[in-house]
Amino acid sequence: MRYEELTIEGRNAVIEAFRSGKTIDKVFILYGLRRTGKTTLIKQLIYDMDESIFSKTAFMKMDSSINLAKINIDLNSCW
Repeated sequence: MRYEELTIEGRNAVIEAFRSGKTIDKVFILYGLRRTGKTTLIKQLIYDMDESIFSKTAFMKMDSSINLAKINIDLNSCW
């Protein structure tokens, strides 16, 4: 597969890929400037999930004090 086939970019493209049922089974990291709609995008995706996908989903809001060890602890507590 080419890189372009594995990449989804843009706010509407992410929502449409999710709604169309395209398999997205990787880690999704969203970053960018403050107040540009990142949290709204994630909340909209979570709202549109069916139960089978929702049960496999973790939403973590990060800041500079979070490191990978803390993320690992949180993820391990989920399962």
